[in-house]
Amino acid sequence: MRPAQEFRSPDTFARIRSLLTTLQLRIDLYGKEHGSDGKDAAFLEAIHQDIARLADIVQEKRQAPRAAPDGICLDPSNYLARSS
Repeated sequence: MRPAQEFRSPDTFARIRSLLTTLQLRIDLYGKEHGSDGKDAAFLEAIHQDIARLADIVQEKRQAPRAAPDGICLDPSNYLARSS
């Protein structure tokens, strides 16, 4: 499987979302264990926002139509329609 196709697999998206969730939980745990002053709280909140943006990008990419560099659609339903 080519890297682009591997990235698009549902398992890969699930793993990425799982990692993002794990990062958020670890950040929360760090904040609870170490306490936080105003700077730490703002820093941790910025990280949470970045992770949320990454999760949104992953979701958008997962739902986006897939196309190969030569313009051939990699969507299985479209592929089956073209090959029959």
